[in-house]
Amino acid sequence: MGTTWHGIDIKTWLAITETAVKVLAALFAAMWAVFLLVYLRKRDLINQHIDKEKRALITEELKNKESDLNIRKLEIGIRSQIRVGVDIVVESEEHYETDPVLVFVKIDNQGSKAIILNWRGKDDSPEPPAFTVWAVNFDVNGDASYIKYKDFNVMSTKNPVIRAVSHIVRAGGAETLSFVFKPEKIGLYLLSFRAAADDEVRSEAAQYGVRLPTAWTAKRYVRVTDRPPLPVGHT
Repeated sequence: MGTTWHGIDIKTWLAITETAVKVLAALFAAMWAVFLLVYLRKRDLINQHIDKEKRALITEELKNKESDLNIRKLEIGIRSQIRVGVDIVVESEEHYETDPVLVFVKIDNQGSKAIILNWRGKDDSPEPPAFTVWAVNFDVNGDASYIKYKDFNVMSTKNPVIRAVSHIVRAGGAETLSFVFKPEKIGLYLLSFRAAADDEVRSEAAQYGVRLPTAWTAKRYVRVTDRPPLPVGHT
C-alpha cells in the first residue's frame, strides 16, 4: 500500500495542493490585473489632468505674452502718434495795473496723428472753460490761496462772440489761441489752460490698459505791478 495521510494517498494530496496553488495563482493574477487596471486608469486620469493644466498654463502664458506685446505696440504707437506740447506765452514780461494782458496759448502737435481739441462734449454739452485766470494771495505764513478771477471760453475764429465747438491740429502743425484780460489790481496771477483730449483716442487706448491724459494742460504765473513814475520833466 502506498503512503496515506488522513486516509488520502500522497499523490492525491499533491494533486489537491497543485490545484490549490493554481487557483491561488489565478486569483492573485486576477487581483493583480484588477489592481493594475485601476492603478493605470487613475494614473492615466492624473496624467490627463496634469497635461490639461499644463496646456492651460501654456495657453494663459501665451495670452499674457500676446497681451503684453499688444500693449507695448500700442504704447509705442501712441508715443509716435500722440505728442502734444502746450505753452502759455504772454505779450510782455512787464504788466501794469489796468493795462490789458495779452495771452497766447500755443498747441504744438509733434506726433504723427491729428488731434481734436473738444470745447463741447458728445452730447453738445459745453466743456469747462478752457482758460482761467486766478488771483494769488498770500497769508502771514506765506501760504498761497487762489481766487478765481475770470473764466474764458475758446471763441470761434470767424466770430469772436460765438463759442467754438472744437479745433483740429494736424500732425506736425500748431494752433495758437488768444486771450486777453484786464487786471483790476496789482499782484500775482495764475494763468491756466485746459483742452479736453479726444474721447475716441482715449477709448482705443483704454482697451489695452493704457491711460492717456483726459486733457492737455499748461500753467503760467504773471506779475502785475504799479506803473513806474514818469521821468522828471515828462507829463
